[in-house]
Amino acid sequence: MIGPLVLLLVVGAVVAGIAAWMRQHRPELPASAAAEEAQPRRISLLTEAIGYIGTILVLAGAFAFAQQHWTDITEGGRFAILAVATAVFLGIGAFVLSSTEPALRRLAAVTWAVSVAAFAGSAGMVNLLLDTSGKTPFLTIATSTAAYAVILWVLHRHGVQQAVAFGASCVGLASIVNYVITDASGWMIVVPLWAMGIAWAAAGWWRRVAPWFVAFPLGLLVALIAPATIDQPSGLRFALGIATATTVMTLAVVAKFTPALTLGSVAELGYVIGAVTYYFGDTLGVPASLAISGLLILLMAAAAARWHWFGRRQQPPPSPPPEDVGPTDQSRAPSGPGTALRSAR
Repeated sequence: MIGPLVLLLVVGAVVAGIAAWMRQHRPELPASAAAEEAQPRRISLLTEAIGYIGTILVLAGAFAFAQQHWTDITEGGRFAILAVATAVFLGIGAFVLSSTEPALRRLAAVTWAVSVAAFAGSAGMVNLLLDTSGKTPFLTIATSTAAYAVILWVLHRHGVQQAVAFGASCVGLASIVNYVITDASGWMIVVPLWAMGIAWAAAGWWRRVAPWFVAFPLGLLVALIAPATIDQPSGLRFALGIATATTVMTLAVVAKFTPALTLGSVAELGYVIGAVTYYFGDTLGVPASLAISGLLILLMAAAAARWHWFGRRQQPPPSPPPEDVGPTDQSRAPSGPGTALRSAR
């Protein structure tokens, strides 16, 4: 339980950091967003924090109750509890969503995200009540939750809502592939997820998905991480991962986008080390050659940056010429009693 939670927190921190960087460096800001940001804060940070603390306490109490008494409750009772939780958090979000206050809209996004999780649990209980088996439970839970999350995101275009909708859609896509293909291998599920990540990142980069500064890092992370989950064939894992990381690094250099360059570099390092260890783990020649080649490339890059081998050296701007007052410039010639005497001579 702790491992997935830590991974979720790390991914959330990375996405939040990249989104904040992109918001600060975005080239344009829509008029509606600019007007929203220009509005004075009517709700204090303390009030907003209290709202989040209340949500956390409700969830903590629910988990504690489930851990102690969940097994004593019938399946119908479990479904009723989860359905009520879905409706309650949905209602809270809908109640505060009509406000133009940004803090309340953020609170609505969080409560609706909790509502999506409760809806997934309700869908699972429905499958237990209907006694479904095989691949049907995974398909029905994932697809219905994805549809519910996407509807909420369409109603409220917030970053948290988009992240929940995108994650649920990825799980829904995996469930469809797993249901359609008999004995589906891992790569048959991973490749569509990788393609979905690429498409989502491209849509965010070209401002086709709102908010775009959340869509781009989400799709980029899925596209870079998905190949690592392929077990067999290993060649596809390393080829797809290295090709994706190299493409991301190239585009990041061209676009001068530092966060994408960082993510691509880390992914490239991981995939290259994994490939060398997998294929040449018992030999020393290939790893040594790669290390020496990498060192030479680093030295060349440092030398190029130091002595400006590539690009145009920036020249200091020329100093403006001094003002020249000609002898015929009567407007700037000194005037006074001595001027008339010199003219008479």
